[in-house]
This record gives sequence, C-alpha cells and structure tokens, in this order.
Amino acid sequence: MILTSLSREYVKITVDYPLAAAKAFSGLSDSFNFVYVSGEGVCPTYRTTSSFIFGQLTRTQATQEPGRFTPYYGRIKGECEAALIELSKKYPSLKPYSVRPAFVDAAYDPPTLASVMQRPDFTVGKRLLFGTFGPIIRQLYSKGVSPTKDLGRFLTDLAKGNGQPLTGEGVSGNGWIISNAAFRREAGL
Repeated sequence: MILTSLSREYVKITVDYPLAAAKAFSGLSDSFNFVYVSGEGVCPTYRTTSSFIFGQLTRTQATQEPGRFTPYYGRIKGECEAALIELSKKYPSLKPYSVRPAFVDAAYDPPTLASVMQRPDFTVGKRLLFGTFGPIIRQLYSKGVSPTKDLGRFLTDLAKGNGQPLTGEGVSGNGWIISNAAFRREAGL
C-alpha cells in the first residue's frame, strides 16, 4: 500500500499529534493520565522509517499479527497505542490509557445526537445506515455498543483517576488498553 497525502494526514492526526501531546503533557505533573480514544478492532503495530515511506507494516513489526482484513485505521491506531506505552517507559509520569469503543451510539443522548446529525459529513446515506442498523446493533449485539454518555463519563473518569493500570478481562497492554467489553464492564453496562 502506498501512502497518499490523505493517509499521511490521517497518520499525523491519529499518531503524531497524540504522541506529541502525551510527551508535552507528561511533564505537567508527577502523574499525568493521558486518554487516547482508539477503536475496537485495532491491532498494535510498529513501523520503521523505511516502511512508513512505503506504507508497509510487516509481520515482524507487528506486536499482534494483523490479518488481511484488519482495517487501515486498526493498524494506525494500534501503532499509536503501542507508541504511547513505549513513551510511558521514557516518561514515567505518563499514564497512557487507550480506550477502544465499538459502535459509538448517541441514540439516548439527545444533545449529542442533534450535534452529530448537523455535521456536514453526516450524509443522508450515513443517516439511513445509522437509523436502520443502529436499532439492530442495539438489539442483537448490545455488547458492541458504546453509549455516548457512558463513554464520555468513563473517559473523563480515567483522565481524573488515580493513574493505575486497569485489570480484568478485555484489558491488555499491561493494563493500559481497554477494550469495549472492558469499558462496558467498568461503566456498569
């Protein structure tokens, strides 16, 4: 895969900016909780300078081997998750939580839903998909849903919390990577 200017921009926004922010913020206090919103289906990967130029992520660079159907965002966000954990080894004050929500659902959060519906990128097609598949996902795969109010509260609590790694099923990366299932459990859903 050759990186386009759009995919380079995605890497800049999704990896470079969060890493720069985490590094800068880590010196603000003796313990700084950094919360990165990742996504379910992410596969941590690493890239070398040469492989980045060509957009290749090799199996030997992967901390988990991404499958051929692992989406691009999954590889890139996974790279940031892994880099944040590595950064925390250099800056011990940094507590880098990465949360992996799944279907982020604003259906029961009217102010957020109204805001989402007014976004220019929320096209008619997306509205139809959300309106059609949202209820189906909520009914048949509720464990894959991340309600916005609960997710927002959870992310805020992590940022304000004690900076300790989490434990339990669905938590990986030595307690710093929280799956949607772990988020739902911690949020009491």
